[in-house]
Amino acid sequence: MKHRAERVRDIADQNHPVIFETMLCRYVDNFLSYVADLLGVIMVLNPRALANRDSTISLKDVLNHDTMESLHEWLVDRKVNDLTFQGFGRIVEYYKTKFDFILVTDQNIERTITMAVATRNLLVHKRGIIDSRFLEVVGADMGRVGQRVRVADRIWTELLPAILACVRDTDKRAADKFCLQSAMVFHDQRVVEDHERFMRSLIEEVLNWSRS
Repeated sequence: MKHRAERVRDIADQNHPVIFETMLCRYVDNFLSYVADLLGVIMVLNPRALANRDSTISLKDVLNHDTMESLHEWLVDRKVNDLTFQGFGRIVEYYKTKFDFILVTDQNIERTITMAVATRNLLVHKRGIIDSRFLEVVGADMGRVGQRVRVADRIWTELLPAILACVRDTDKRAADKFCLQSAMVFHDQRVVEDHERFMRSLIEEVLNWSRS
């Protein structure tokens, strides 16, 4: 019969990929929320960006608001939600066409973020099982159809550093271009180091518990 410490190690080995997958999903979700929130702030400052000959609004929707400010906020929220539903690529295109603002200036980082978003969607909607659509987006080096996507191999070296580097660069350029107050964004390496320290301390706690 296995000692309790061996059982704990077995459980950790079996579940550490899930920890990395959850971490990636949270980072991607936070990144997309940041991009959408930034878009909303810019739209508030540039209401003409909402103008679209193909968009319509009913009289009922207008009458549901007591002030123009309330109506404007509702229109901004509706547009941001619509773009978010269409995907990251559509948001990037909208930033460029409406505000002459390139969301991701480095093509390598853009490809990596596209990979991170696609991987998040695969984990959430397909249980992480690779399909042909996923490979069309990210390339064949991520695995084969039917395999489970591996996150642990890339999360520290590629995916998270790319997301954090993009936010740091985008935040500064957006603040300069649209006269916004820049958010406090840590350097990507510092965040990675913080997470590595956290994971090491978590493992030490589990091992200490198993020896007790």
